[in-house]
Order: sequence, then structure tokens, then C-alpha cells
Amino acid sequence: SFATIRNNVFARNAVYFAPDGVAEAAAGAIWMREGASQIWNNDFVGNEVRAEVARSGMFAHLFLDAAAIDLRGNIFVDGIGAVGVRVPIPPSGSHAIAYTDTWSFDGDVFSEGAVLGPGVMDSDPRFLDPASDDYRLAGGSPCRDSGDPDPVHADPDGSRNDLGAFGGPQGEWI
Repeated sequence: SFATIRNNVFARNAVYFAPDGVAEAAAGAIWMREGASQIWNNDFVGNEVRAEVARSGMFAHLFLDAAAIDLRGNIFVDGIGAVGVRVPIPPSGSHAIAYTDTWSFDGDVFSEGAVLGPGVMDSDPRFLDPASDDYRLAGGSPCRDSGDPDPVHADPDGSRNDLGAFGGPQGEWI
């Protein structure tokens, strides 16, 4: 199976482990066990996994165990969990994590051994008004024109891809 997840906002989703729960792992926004995925130009903000007893397998935003993973153009902010994004290590197929912003994490953003490609940064994305759920980029955001330079990923105005849910060829959806 193949999934394309593009131009979405995943904000304040939560999973809570019960003290006697049997789940091996959980993710606040997306859980994918098989197949291949393209996860492009999304905002992941304030997603969380909590447990009364600390345990492994708590991933704030994504749990990916797919044969091929292509993460690019995403913004990950304020995740609560042992790790923000879990990718298979060692890679079971082709994996790309590129042109992505991470900001304000207490723990690790990516699982141990994740291979980061070009354009991965750790900067305040400067959302327009996150308190009102407006995750468009404000003027002067370091995420503007910081996405994949390949023209296939260009913004609708032809400029280089902005990171986040409002960037890329399908980014004008408000």
C-alpha cells in the first residue's frame, strides 16, 4: 500500500497509555505500519503521547514502520513523548528526511539512527497566530522558501517551496 499525506495540520492530538495497557507503542498524529509513504508539507503541532508509567514506544507525532518513507517540507513543533518521529532503524527500504523544521522539543525529535538529509533545521517557524490555530507562516519566517528546491515542489506562485501545510504546489488551501 502507498499513502500520500500532504498539506495538513495535525494539532493537539493526544494518546494516553493506561497503566495496565497492552499497546506496544503509540503516536499522537500518524501511525503507519506497512507500505510506503510520502508525508509532504504538513504542520505537526503539540501532539502528544502520555503514560502514567514511563515506557518506550511513545512518539509525539509519527510512528512509521514502512518500507519507504519520504518526509519533506514538514514542520514539527512542541511534541510531547519520548521521541517526536519514529522511523525504522536500520532502514528496511529507502528513507528520506529532508527540508524539515523542528522546534521546541523536550526530548529527541527523530528516533536514534535516523539519517537526516539536506535542509533539516531547528528554528522557530514563526506561525502567524498559533493561539488561534493559524499556522500560516508570518513574514520573516525561516521556513519561507526553505523547502525542496526541485521545481516539482514549488509553491503555486512558482517560488521555492515553503515548509509546512501552506507550502508546495497544493499550499493555497485557505
